[in-house]
Amino acid sequence: MKYRLVCLLLLCFVAEISYAQELTKKKKNKGGITQEYYVLKADKNMKYGESLTTFKDILNNQFLIEYGYYKYGIKDGVWLTFYYSNPSNFLKSAGEYRNGKREGNWRYYYPGLSNGKSLQTLLGAEKRTSAISGKDGFIVAFDSTGQQIVCSGKYSEDKKVGVWSYYSRSGYLIHQFDHSSKEFVLNRLREEDNDFLAFLGGPERFYNSYHTLQFEIKMKSPISKSSEVVYEVDQNGTYKFIHAHGDEKFKEQVEQVLSEIPNDWVWLDAESNKKLQIVSKVLYNPDSFNRYQFSLDLNVVTP
Repeated sequence: MKYRLVCLLLLCFVAEISYAQELTKKKKNKGGITQEYYVLKADKNMKYGESLTTFKDILNNQFLIEYGYYKYGIKDGVWLTFYYSNPSNFLKSAGEYRNGKREGNWRYYYPGLSNGKSLQTLLGAEKRTSAISGKDGFIVAFDSTGQQIVCSGKYSEDKKVGVWSYYSRSGYLIHQFDHSSKEFVLNRLREEDNDFLAFLGGPERFYNSYHTLQFEIKMKSPISKSSEVVYEVDQNGTYKFIHAHGDEKFKEQVEQVLSEIPNDWVWLDAESNKKLQIVSKVLYNPDSFNRYQFSLDLNVVTP
């Protein structure tokens, strides 16, 4: 009930904090991303108090990236993250840090539905968030109504512990996994050809993580040709490079995306000789309005 109360409060979360004279606000801008935060007046390199990071698109719409608290330079207190590459700026995660590590109950969310690239959406009509930077703090508001949970559970010292629940986009409970004992409590996932390896939350969760990171991780320069990159999941749940062709920049992006996806692979049959390959592609057409068409496939390979 306690965690339910926290979540209900977060649905209509609005925070405003006034600081004493020992704090002062700083602001940094880089690549369209703005970070505003408080520091100690006695040590202007020491973050202390609220921190708000936002992104502005070419239409000057402001999107929240993250909001939370620092204590003597490390994260401490409530932290919220958002899908800032999504025009509705949906809530991505909510939980607490203690001494720089995730602790206690956390929830992760799928982005909700939006009208994509309609003019009204691009102009910010469907944006679910707002933030005001005031003299004495920030006013941050968001609406997560209708969003489905990706997963929920507890952290201890930044590690998942106990039973976590993993859901599909439709809200169907797919997995319950005890991260302390490394055992399934519930496994409802059934995949054709894949009876040997599972990603907690199923392919939907993996695709959501991958595509979100793909849009958030910017390349230094545009892709100049069609490309393909193939990785394989090894016995440790890490990614083994198989081959690539095309633009090196695309290969670098895929590598970075995979490095940031949680290692939540669980082997169901360690003796299986089957392999799971992650195939990332981009088709480049310089004569099209939509120059890039990205795709991602999880392919089972049998020797």
